[in-house]
Amino acid sequence: MPLDDDTAFCADRILHSAQFVHDPETLFAPLRDRHPVCPVHTRSGTPVWLISRDEGVRALLGDDRLVMTGAYAAGASGTRNALDRNLLDLDGAEHAAIRRPAAGALSARAVERHHPAIRRIIASHAAQLPAARAPERPGAAASTELISAFIRPSMLASTCTVLGIPAADWADVEQWVRALLSPQAAAVDADTALAALEPYLRRLVRQKTTVPQDDVVSAVLAAARDGGIAQDDIVSLCGMLVIAGFENTGRTLANAVHRLVTHRGEFARYARAQPAERQALLEDLIRLSLPEPLSSLRVVAHPVEIEGRVLDPGDKVMFAFGAANRDDRRYADPEALEPRPHARDHLSFGKGPHFCPGAALARLQIAVALGVLAERFDDILPADGAGPPRWTGTYRHRELSRLDVVLVPSS
Repeated sequence: MPLDDDTAFCADRILHSAQFVHDPETLFAPLRDRHPVCPVHTRSGTPVWLISRDEGVRALLGDDRLVMTGAYAAGASGTRNALDRNLLDLDGAEHAAIRRPAAGALSARAVERHHPAIRRIIASHAAQLPAARAPERPGAAASTELISAFIRPSMLASTCTVLGIPAADWADVEQWVRALLSPQAAAVDADTALAALEPYLRRLVRQKTTVPQDDVVSAVLAAARDGGIAQDDIVSLCGMLVIAGFENTGRTLANAVHRLVTHRGEFARYARAQPAERQALLEDLIRLSLPEPLSSLRVVAHPVEIEGRVLDPGDKVMFAFGAANRDDRRYADPEALEPRPHARDHLSFGKGPHFCPGAALARLQIAVALGVLAERFDDILPADGAGPPRWTGTYRHRELSRLDVVLVPSS
């Protein structure tokens, strides 16, 4: 759907359409090329500036004239809930102080300690996958819906184990997070989920404070106590780790596997790659597999110029990370999967002070999951009759509905 003369109207029309959920690049390409600072509206009708070029996104992510404070209404749940105030509402020294415990507990070095447990959990889920003998027509073999059979359960189990959430609580936690991030596919509504999750997190914090264990939540609590952080902020921080954990990692992994499966030869190429090349390919997969095309809101605190346009105080901004990740001004042949120089320097985890604190854990889980699949299967092929891919969600939270594949066992 090409942009017409009324750019804002047309961009809004596509942004809130099923077409955008299915194929964001259809909107992003013309915006990035001709309207890199484009006026659009959120689902609630709030006017925002959408920034879609890599250079502009990077410049503003590091500009302290844009802030998160005031972008969202506090007390959104309608009750006093610690989860209403979180890192998305904070900037500067206050944001850094509350974020610091999570940054330490989820650093690459800290996360690596959990590598054996993550591998054991993910491998145990992969071992349950049914492999099919490759027939003369590969698509005629029995198929597996890989998201429900492997991706979602392995990401839930590995994330909750690393965080320190008891196995008996996994089903409830998954249901609550689904309601907050994927309300169209959830069994309960978002308000009910929020009302249940917050007291659960308070109980978890009390338990880990009394009997700390070798897990991320216990490490966060120890560091937070040393930093003098308020109890509500500790609960909110743990909530963000849970909410932003397995769900987004699982969606990224599903998109990555879908990419490898639907581009013939790419799964085999990834499986055969030497460690350095595989790591670079992994990062390019993450660049191409971002499940959240748009960022959270920022607010302009002081006038700032971008792409020849002046944004005024009070203006709100969203970054099109999905568009910036495919900007041919930065990436040669951006739709290709390649082991690129500076491969980790994409925007899938953000940039600057609000860089995703769980990036190292997500990278490890995705790498282990793809590695386990590469060990167990010679190839993963699209199932016969699977049809075109279907995504659900919104412009903020987008997910692949199904991933029907044929798993060709390793010889």
